[in-house]
Amino acid sequence: MNNTKKAFSLILCLVIAFAFVGCSIGDNTVTSETEVSLTQTEAKESTTAQPVFQQEPLKILSVGNSLSRDGMHYLPQLLEEAGYTDFVVAYLYVGGCSLEEHVKNAKGNRKVYDYFENTGNGWGCKENVSLKYGLGAHKWDYVVLQQASRLSGISSSYKYLDELISVVGNNKQDNPQLLWHMTWAYESGSDLDLFKKYDYDRHKMHRQTVSCIKEHILTNESIKGVIPVGAAVESYRNAAPDSSVTKDGRHMTKPLGRYLAGLVWFGYLTEYDIDSVKFNPDKEILTEKTVTVIKESVKSALENPIE
Repeated sequence: MNNTKKAFSLILCLVIAFAFVGCSIGDNTVTSETEVSLTQTEAKESTTAQPVFQQEPLKILSVGNSLSRDGMHYLPQLLEEAGYTDFVVAYLYVGGCSLEEHVKNAKGNRKVYDYFENTGNGWGCKENVSLKYGLGAHKWDYVVLQQASRLSGISSSYKYLDELISVVGNNKQDNPQLLWHMTWAYESGSDLDLFKKYDYDRHKMHRQTVSCIKEHILTNESIKGVIPVGAAVESYRNAAPDSSVTKDGRHMTKPLGRYLAGLVWFGYLTEYDIDSVKFNPDKEILTEKTVTVIKESVKSALENPIE
């Protein structure tokens, strides 16, 4: 009997032990499934927060001045939102630099430029470099040229354009497309001495700028397109006459003016749906109503750049 009781007790203990282990395994299994489910949900949310697809690499250099900085300031954030993970946005900067001055700088190999570059981690700057340095920094997809804004509507100032195009051709790393940055007329009421050439008339300055683009840019086979910031600025000014896009009559305000200009660059380079852009650098200043007017102005300029 004692042996029987002992055997029975042993069997009973084994049954209880297996039952306990089974419950533990079951609990762990449920917990594991829950964790997997949560992980999958988090992964799904993370995926939807990222760009749906990765865009092709994009490298763009502007040979310009402070108005290039205005136009390109928000371009990196806009590209990132559109799914670009491999890009270089850069500009060679000399304040107020004209076509003539760019040519002279190139001929003398003058190290007078600040080279600004952004690859998605903020703007870096290398000072005192030559035009040749910037043109050779990368294999550019696009190189953008522009006239100094004060001369944008003066036809005779474009006589240096072909020479600058030759400089780019001789110093490029690859075979980039040449584009033209259409700058904007000065603000009405500005007393800038530079504005005197246009009788302090914004509309006259814009008309003459458009005329020069038609005469010298659209007829130049080397230049493949125009980034029409000036047209977008005029469209916005007409739609919102009480709002200013410049801080000193010439340079863009931040954020409004630079956001408007950046959307034009972005829209032209990517053909991305402007209405789908969610990036907003300052929602307190750039209200939904303001952004709507900006986007309509940008779309109008992209559809009808030179009228």
